Amino acid sequence: MRHKHSWLIVARERHTDTRPTDTGKERETLTFHIPGGTKHDLLELVEEARTAFEARQRGWTSIYHMDEYGSWGRVGAKPSRPASSVILHDAAQVATLLEDTRRFLRSAQWYASRGIPYRRGYLLHGPPGTGKTSLVTALAGELGLPIYAASLASARLSDDTFAEALGSAAPRCLLLLEDVDAAFVQRESQSAGGTGLSFSGLLNALDGVAAQEGRLLFLTTNHPERLDAALVRPGRVDVRLAFRLCTVNHVLSYARHFYHEWGELGVEIERKLTACIPPETVSVAELQGALMQHPDSPSHAVEVCRKLFAERAPVVR
Repeated sequence: MRHKHSWLIVARERHTDTRPTDTGKERETLTFHIPGGTKHDLLELVEEARTAFEARQRGWTSIYHMDEYGSWGRVGAKPSRPASSVILHDAAQVATLLEDTRRFLRSAQWYASRGIPYRRGYLLHGPPGTGKTSLVTALAGELGLPIYAASLASARLSDDTFAEALGSAAPRCLLLLEDVDAAFVQRESQSAGGTGLSFSGLLNALDGVAAQEGRLLFLTTNHPERLDAALVRPGRVDVRLAFRLCTVNHVLSYARHFYHEWGELGVEIERKLTACIPPETVSVAELQGALMQHPDSPSHAVEVCRKLFAERAPVVR
């Protein structure tokens, strides 16, 4: 094939992974050769390919997942969603967090001039289904950054492979470590649930001497009280955001967002809906599941909510 005014020879080779980790995965290698060309010609080709790929990805959020051997693989892309589509009990939280991330991304020189490591960490904590991962996905879409999601649960994951994986992630990305409480609980064991990754290995990978800078770190947990203080100290976690089960206003905000318009019976539907959902007993995920049973009929959805949630005991604080 030809690229501009030069012939381009492309060799495509598929082979099984033979690294010591022995993943057994099939990998693909592309080799480019431009007869009579220069290194500049190849770099120009790669840059054009990168630009074309990014253009196709506009409006989409790429998601990469780390496998049990510490290798990243692109598992897909989701249409970017606006941060306003994430309904929290405190509407101002989303806007505040979005502004904080944007401020960080444009402050590289500020950090460098003060000798401060260019990193920012966030801890999102609260019951399951309250929107923690949804918020991370929405932020990635707003910022135009990919998500790199890493699991700490693999028994094959070592300190070295985890550090290498974090170092090979995109320089500007959202690094997501979900359910960190399930991996390390008060440092009772130096390894994560029997895995090869030690607690000190995790900390060094996050902010050790060789740790990558420029990325946004998001930790999620259902049980913040179980986390070791060393993991969430300032410098590793700079911002904490609590997620709660649905309050009355939260229920109404989400239902209005879901249906857009209530129709003539809006006030009565809102009264019935809030009456059948005791405050702070239902997650956003549960509420969404109930409304999805009747996406075009708010009145029928209210009956579903009454059957599912009315008998739940309200939270006593």
